[in-house]
Amino acid sequence: MTPGQISSIAFNLRNATPWPANRLVTISMASTTANALTGSWATAGFTTVFTNTAFNLPVIPLAAPQWVTFNFQTPFMWDGVSNIIIDFCTYRPGNSFLFPDWESTTVGPPNTNAWNKQTNYDFVAIDRCATPPTVAYIYSPYSRPVLKFGVLSGIEASFPDDVDPRRILLQGQIYNGVDPRFPKPSLSFRQTAGQSINLTYGPSAGVNGNLDLRFTAGGSYRLEASYQIPGYTQQWSKEFSIAFPNDLMVRQIRSPLSIPRKYPRGVEMPVSAQIQNVGLNNVTDALVIASIRHLATNSEVYRDTVVWNGNLATGEIATVDFVNYTTLNVATYAVTVCTELLSAVDQQAANDCQPTTGNYLFETKYNEEVGAQAIDVPGTSGTYYSRRPFTPRGRIINGGIQDLSNIPVRLQIFQNPGRIPVYNQVVIVPDVGADAPLNVASTTFPPFTPQVAGQYEACLTTEYPGDPVANNNQICQTFTVQPSLAGIYTIGTTKLGDPRNYPTIQDAVDDLYRKGVAGAVEYELTDAAYSVGKRWRSYTGLDLTAKIIGVDATNTITFKPALARSINKGSIVVTLNSGNGVGILFGQNSTPTNPFTVQFEFPTDPQWANTPGFIRFDGGGPEVAGV
Repeated sequence: MTPGQISSIAFNLRNATPWPANRLVTISMASTTANALTGSWATAGFTTVFTNTAFNLPVIPLAAPQWVTFNFQTPFMWDGVSNIIIDFCTYRPGNSFLFPDWESTTVGPPNTNAWNKQTNYDFVAIDRCATPPTVAYIYSPYSRPVLKFGVLSGIEASFPDDVDPRRILLQGQIYNGVDPRFPKPSLSFRQTAGQSINLTYGPSAGVNGNLDLRFTAGGSYRLEASYQIPGYTQQWSKEFSIAFPNDLMVRQIRSPLSIPRKYPRGVEMPVSAQIQNVGLNNVTDALVIASIRHLATNSEVYRDTVVWNGNLATGEIATVDFVNYTTLNVATYAVTVCTELLSAVDQQAANDCQPTTGNYLFETKYNEEVGAQAIDVPGTSGTYYSRRPFTPRGRIINGGIQDLSNIPVRLQIFQNPGRIPVYNQVVIVPDVGADAPLNVASTTFPPFTPQVAGQYEACLTTEYPGDPVANNNQICQTFTVQPSLAGIYTIGTTKLGDPRNYPTIQDAVDDLYRKGVAGAVEYELTDAAYSVGKRWRSYTGLDLTAKIIGVDATNTITFKPALARSINKGSIVVTLNSGNGVGILFGQNSTPTNPFTVQFEFPTDPQWANTPGFIRFDGGGPEVAGV
């Protein structure tokens, strides 16, 4: 990021609860050489950049996060080198006990991280503004919200420019700043105190920075400048005109409005454009022609010509309205508007039409039309396991003019080969807006449990009554279900690289919970020593609670020494590190610590909290433990 004045911060937020209007928000910033917040930290040296005693954050739908910008009253000067501490403080004067719920998209998973909740202290908790939080409230792998800085730096303005009145220069004049109407060429840029800047600007005619246009031909020109400091280069480019004696241009197409604006079929649409005199002489007569083409076939479906009469001085603009256009077709169209100067010979043809390049597109749509856009889960690159449930999720898109309600959406899953149906569920999507980005809705379906490994196909279908377009109502994609565990595996460093080897005991247990079992599983310990768990953590060394899919009296799990280790007594030492004194925890648990358990993914379904047992630790002789 370039050095300069930081003038704003924007967070990408979702907000499930409306805020009271009297909420106080304060933002303070400070520069630091530290790269981590350790222990307590003080607010000395902070600059208060934003204060609002009555800030109100409206409800932002969970499916459509928005950038919420805090514009600073006092910009913060950043040198481009130091790290920055941001103190974001928010609380409710009077303590009205209305707890808002912010959620932010994050730089890494999970992207639904809730922060600034009364029950979550990852991001400075409510009512902790007076006492800066300690390390316990700061450190979390999930407390990194997506944010944007607004920085005032580099080139901000120039003359000539690409906006009126700095866009049209008069041929035959000297721009030397003596007359306010003819300023010198210039650049306006920001510079931090002590900052060295490399600035390239050129070329220009005249002496002492003057721009001498007495002998310059009229036409289109471009100002180019580059602003360069260590780590940042800005390219500045502005199109401007040196006026011909006679030059009329099409400035813009005013109507129809371009995509993403949608027009209903069968309704009259205004067709309108603006023309501008960019020559030295007045314009009194011109032809202005509007044409509309069907984009798919490139066939012209509309043409209208207007004879314009008036008196346009240099730089003046006129609006030209054509006959309205209407069509019963649903399609994408391209508009072109051109002008022909009648009162003189136009000396520049390059600006006679809009658009100058590419297509200016608009589209007509049905009032009500919906389609299937994507299947997010199961995805083609996702990882799924037999007998492990997952929550399917898909997206639909409103392609019509009107907001839609109560849209039936069906998800079907077929097992291949043979396309055998194994899942068929319908959900009702309550609302989908008509305007982007609210015209896309994400919906979840009841959990699906694939019973066997192999290839599957998922199909998402919209079933909106009376939908006039059927060819976009369904989308299908294939996905793969991986097999569960079965047979003999090793644990340790002796067989690193072997596909049936796990480096640590925790790695093996994680895979058990992730994949489940399809037969008896034996883990052979090949090393002399193992370490499990972290002593500084508050939970047990090895958590074997909650359900492991597929485990029963036949499909048991056994940990035992490898043959080479079983020969000698005491040849394996397993150190269990636990903050709560429990080395290995068995049994039922609705809140297991292992994130790969099904219970962790479906915490409200109690069936996944129950363990069937049948986990054995075999010391090499008689069975010593069974749970």
